[in-house]
Amino acid sequence: TSRPFGMMVCNGPLRWFFLAATSLTSLTSAATWQDERSKVEGPGEGDDECGDCCKNVVELWKNMVEEERHFALLLDVGLCMATLVALGCVSFIVGGWVKPRAPKYWTRRTWNPFSDDYYAEVEVTSELRDIVQQLFDMTTQSENMGRGEDGKWASHKSFRVLQVHRIENGPLWTSYARLRKSICSWKSTAKKIPQAGLRLRTEEAIQELDFEDEKLSTAGMVKNFVKSLGLDAKRNERLMFHGSPGHRAVNLH
Repeated sequence: TSRPFGMMVCNGPLRWFFLAATSLTSLTSAATWQDERSKVEGPGEGDDECGDCCKNVVELWKNMVEEERHFALLLDVGLCMATLVALGCVSFIVGGWVKPRAPKYWTRRTWNPFSDDYYAEVEVTSELRDIVQQLFDMTTQSENMGRGEDGKWASHKSFRVLQVHRIENGPLWTSYARLRKSICSWKSTAKKIPQAGLRLRTEEAIQELDFEDEKLSTAGMVKNFVKSLGLDAKRNERLMFHGSPGHRAVNLH
């Protein structure tokens, strides 16, 4: 699973990677230091001391400070830090792939890119009620209310938004984001439709959806909200309202 992998990177190999990187970046300095000691003390002298010092990178750095080799020390430390930063960046990139990052406006998403273990129902009525109300008003077709098998129970012709809650479900978002990424663009899919008539109807339907989305993207308060969602138009990602009557619309648990 991804979580043990993340812990493995952070807790296990990272430490050894740091020591290895530090040793590699200090290899030239260590060799130079040993060569200088050999010149001063002669062959065979100080070999044990050098071996003891080289066993510990910190001791090597201390020796460099004592010998006032500040430039080499700064170079070593800088290379080590750069290696750690590079490793951290790679870890976060890999983490973003393993666990796709949730939207930035979610309040409960974790900083750990390897974890999606969170769930919250966040009330956002004060900031989104008017926006959602406008969305309902713009997209409700009152002439079709109460018609059809699924809507014949409805006797109303409009909606009034009372509360807005945002569901921040980490595992569900991970599944959704992965599935969305696996879907080909609608254009490439349409090209594969063998029947010309069906392909034309598909393109016309997409154009109609684009026309409706254009209305939302230019309408007052809704404009910035829709933009913040970052919908993937290439994969035909759209807003969709789904409702159910009575107690079915509320999760009491």
